[in-house]
Amino acid sequence: MIARLSGTITDVDATSIIVDVSGIGYEVTLAPAFLAEHARGQSVTLYTYLAVRETSQELFGFSSREQYRFFVKLLSISGVGPKSALHIVSLGTVAELTSAIARGDTDYLTQVAGIGKKTAQRIVVELKGKIGVVESEDGQDVGDDATALVQALEQFGYSTVEAREAARYAAAQSTGQLEDKLKIALSYISNA
Repeated sequence: MIARLSGTITDVDATSIIVDVSGIGYEVTLAPAFLAEHARGQSVTLYTYLAVRETSQELFGFSSREQYRFFVKLLSISGVGPKSALHIVSLGTVAELTSAIARGDTDYLTQVAGIGKKTAQRIVVELKGKIGVVESEDGQDVGDDATALVQALEQFGYSTVEAREAARYAAAQSTGQLEDKLKIALSYISNA
């Protein structure tokens, strides 16, 4: 599997770019919103997903690991194919998408052509329990860093409840980098 590509963009068209990696050109399909960020001659690093079908293989690209992970979660939903999932991911940041799903906002998801009300409801129902949304005390979600922080704390063996509480505390205490928030969260848990 091709998980990540780093190289130079040699060509850009309506739906994809070609990335030259040590003399080999990989065609990578991007969402229109992502295409606008790329130009010929630009160096790029993309996280990729290889979709293999009976008659074709297609490489889909993402600018962050979080976008890639969210894309893969969307593919687990019946009725959501790679192209639809790519367009859903391009609707906004992972934090915005996660928040929309947590709120049950199907109208947000139906902005994508081919995603009707029933598919949007299926996405909400099936992903609501699988995504980690961390909310501040006023009920607003605190973004990608908080989700990454919860995941990191869970990998250290803390429960989801402990991790979310510590992430809320760290977000309230610091606007710094994820590493700083992780130190604050670990200190909070050890002192609790």
